[in-house]
Amino acid sequence: MHLVKKINLSKLYPDCPVKEVYMYGEASAEANLAMQEPLKKLYEYENQKNTQWISVKDRLPDKAGTYLVLGESGEATVAPWYEPNEYREKGHFGGKKKGSYVKYWMPRPAVPNEKGE
Repeated sequence: MHLVKKINLSKLYPDCPVKEVYMYGEASAEANLAMQEPLKKLYEYENQKNTQWISVKDRLPDKAGTYLVLGESGEATVAPWYEPNEYREKGHFGGKKKGSYVKYWMPRPAVPNEKGE
């Protein structure tokens, strides 16, 4: 399931200085325009080989750490995963923001090197 689509504006509007935009269908046009850099990164990550969102209904992370998550609000962010403990038998994702209940997760991408590659 890919959340972000890349739209090539140069084909639609050859004179437009912006060549492409990234769009998340459940966000308003204003929100999409404000989130271009994060949406671009998410698009690139989603379109790498061997990456896909994992439903929390299917499985949960195997170890504590931080993961890329998608909440009920449709917002993608990074959240910590806490292993099962005496208070939470199945473990849980952290987050206090309204609508941050995690529906999907995936491992975080590798950190780019100093040259941005």
